[in-house]
Amino acid sequence: DREDETDELQTYGDLVSWAQKANIIGAGAARKLRATAVRETRSAARALATARRLRRAIYEIFAALAEESAPDRADVKVVRRFWIEALRESDLAPKGDRFDFEFADRGESLNEPLFHIAHAAIGLLRSDEAGRVHACNADDCTWLFVDRSKNASRRWCQMDVCGNRAKAKRHYRRARSTS
Repeated sequence: DREDETDELQTYGDLVSWAQKANIIGAGAARKLRATAVRETRSAARALATARRLRRAIYEIFAALAEESAPDRADVKVVRRFWIEALRESDLAPKGDRFDFEFADRGESLNEPLFHIAHAAIGLLRSDEAGRVHACNADDCTWLFVDRSKNASRRWCQMDVCGNRAKAKRHYRRARSTS
């Protein structure tokens, strides 16, 4: 929310917790990454700064696409550079009747959670859904989402949060104007 500009990634441990909740890394890798971060505080700080830089670049690229404008080349280079690093750390493995990149879940590199993120961002950019990325219409939200609705008419990142809040504000304004 724009009202709360607090970064939820305050520590490297916050990044690991988020990655675990998002099923990007498993519990074993999370334990190893946390232990490494405690031993290697400078490396963990660099990995956290990298995560923030990657997050910002991904956001800026998709925000530009949502506004139907060209993304900044510098942001594209950040994502591309990290994706290439991620590919170096991956294996090409069979997935059903096709192959895909597989990333180790060993907890050996402090940047390990970011490999998955960069790969997913590139996957979305290369997909037909890249044009379905939209910004939430709520005044106090900066989230982006992929509109997978049948008629491409979704307006909010989450109906039960931003949608309800926007509808409540509209109702309040109407009720005040009639009284």
